[in-house]
Amino acid sequence: MREAFILLWISSGLVMVFFIAIVLMWMSAHHRMKKEQQLSAVFEQELNELLNGKGRESRIRTGEWSRLLRGKAFRYELLISCLARRGEDELYKHQELLYTFYDKVGIIDFLERRLHSNQEHLQALACQYIGDLRLKSFGDEMSRLSSSKSNHVVYHVLLALAKLGDLERLSGTLVKQSSTLSLSFRTLLEVLSEFKGSKRDLFKLTLDQSDDYLKSILIKSAADEQLEGLEEYYLEHLNSSNINLRIACIRALGGWKDSSIEPELVRQLEDPAWEVRAAAAKSLEGTRTRASLQALVQATGDPEWWVRHNAAKTLAASPDGEEYVRRIINGEDQFAREAVIGVMEISV
Repeated sequence: MREAFILLWISSGLVMVFFIAIVLMWMSAHHRMKKEQQLSAVFEQELNELLNGKGRESRIRTGEWSRLLRGKAFRYELLISCLARRGEDELYKHQELLYTFYDKVGIIDFLERRLHSNQEHLQALACQYIGDLRLKSFGDEMSRLSSSKSNHVVYHVLLALAKLGDLERLSGTLVKQSSTLSLSFRTLLEVLSEFKGSKRDLFKLTLDQSDDYLKSILIKSAADEQLEGLEEYYLEHLNSSNINLRIACIRALGGWKDSSIEPELVRQLEDPAWEVRAAAAKSLEGTRTRASLQALVQATGDPEWWVRHNAAKTLAASPDGEEYVRRIINGEDQFAREAVIGVMEISV
């Protein structure tokens, strides 16, 4: 009985200690958040006074900023966040004044120390801040870190170079790293979408040097951006041995809704790979040419379900497809008929 009583007291004590620890952690986090909010408000007020003035260097109150920052990393990070929230337009509008400000208050030195840190997450954060502040003076450091073995670091290097509009370095880093690091398709699309320079120039500079994986991403990005004058590149790579690259080209060409390109897309309906045939059937959506519609009718009898489904869906959506749909329903091809009926049931 006595031992049970002792164990009860011990367990109660542990629960109490655990509860007190949680409360203290919450109070500490709340206090830190409140302190950051107050400090952020002070930074915003000081930045408003700086940027809303006449922009003279004498308006940078170095002593006041030294007192506010105290050389502490989290304060520099908070200040950088305040600056980044002001948006790209305002940063460019005051870029000369702000660069002098970055130098005088120690942001440049802070970022340089982070870039030379042995900790990869600090290097990555520095790259993120450089991109957020649109600081173009760190090109050599970006080039050095572009050879990092860390996906996290290289991702932030690429994103910073994209935000800076650094065509040569971004293209070179994409080519160098696409075959050595496992950067995802979506990650690289994000980087390309953030590029602030000519995306057409980036496409042309990078494509010929790229492996098939990067080529398919470049083509997908160019198609999403609806960049004009690149059809010859898409047509050239329709004959690639890489299925994903062929599919990217098919989707890019299909997005143009150009009847002169349709014969090339129709030809892909005969491709040995069903994935390519399915993409081609879907890319012909909106077609009104008789040759394309007849090819889609034939594709509704394809051995692969996805090809049949996409062909039937494209036919049903075509302004001139009603006659062909009726012909399939009244025809003898059971697979084609089921594909069309299935699409029509889904659309009801």
